[in-house]
Amino acid sequence: MKGRLPNKARLEHILDALKTIDIFIEGLTFDEFAVDIKTTFAVVKALEIVGEAANHITDEIQ
Repeated sequence: MKGRLPNKARLEHILDALKTIDIFIEGLTFDEFAVDIKTTFAVVKALEIVGEAANHITDEIQ
């Protein structure tokens, strides 16, 4: 079993994923984004990373 990551690392994962999303969608209109399956998939995956990291942050921080 892996060791539990500290809250700081989880928060860094969240920030990194959000920064990556920003890079993915930079310059795209919503309509362009909506039809770009690769970018859409990449953004969904990054949001999964955000959700997973958020789920593991301790209650004291949430």
